Amino acid sequence: GGWRVREVADSPITGGDGNVEFLLWAQKA
Repeated sequence: GGWRVREVADSPITGGDGNVEFLLWAQKA
């Protein structure tokens, strides 16, 4: 388990929407 921060860092995420997308993506991973 764990969160892949590397892939997230590759795509700059800003705003609340970005956080939501990150959470959804993390759950799928």
